[in-house]
Amino acid sequence: MKRYLAISGLFVTVACASPDGDVVRSYFGEAGSLVDNGAFGEASMNNHLVMTGERSYVFDLANRFASEVDSTVNFSFDSDVLDAGARDTLREQ
Repeated sequence: MKRYLAISGLFVTVACASPDGDVVRSYFGEAGSLVDNGAFGEASMNNHLVMTGERSYVFDLANRFASEVDSTVNFSFDSDVLDAGARDTLREQ
């Protein structure tokens, strides 16, 4: 019996502790503010813009590829052998 009383007392003590962090913000703040981080509907908007022609996905992908990967492969003139740098560039692409 003492064991159950001790466990119950522990639960009551934990339940009475002051809430912190996101719990307080969700309780006292605007309803749903933790769910929406501001990017809700971004994928649907992107699809809409691509389908209506207001956003060109080909140019976006080409710009992304150019910014992430070196698009030029250099090799010796009149040679079919690629050096290590050229092989690394092709491996990235």
